[in-house]
Amino acid sequence: MKTKALIALVSISLLFSSCYTAHFTVGDGPIKDKGPQKTYDKSKQMWLFWGLVNINDGQTATPSNGNYMIKTKTKFVDGLLTGITAGIFTMKTVKTKVKKE
Repeated sequence: MKTKALIALVSISLLFSSCYTAHFTVGDGPIKDKGPQKTYDKSKQMWLFWGLVNINDGQTATPSNGNYMIKTKTKFVDGLLTGITAGIFTMKTVKTKVKKE
């Protein structure tokens, strides 16, 4: 019985860990879900040991006019790698979005 409860607890914690999206708008950048957008640049943020050691900070290029949105998201592959390694390796996708002209 204890083994089943432990397996259920681990499964639930893996399913619900870090499934979020964050948006940060700078200047007159695109607003989330309003108007057409295009990806200006993208990269990956990577950590080891449950986020204690930073491998790559995921810095993306930004347009010179200062109007953009940074979107950080855990994609399926990011979550899969985190789950397979039990959090030892963690990754997120970072995109810089601009208004589509």
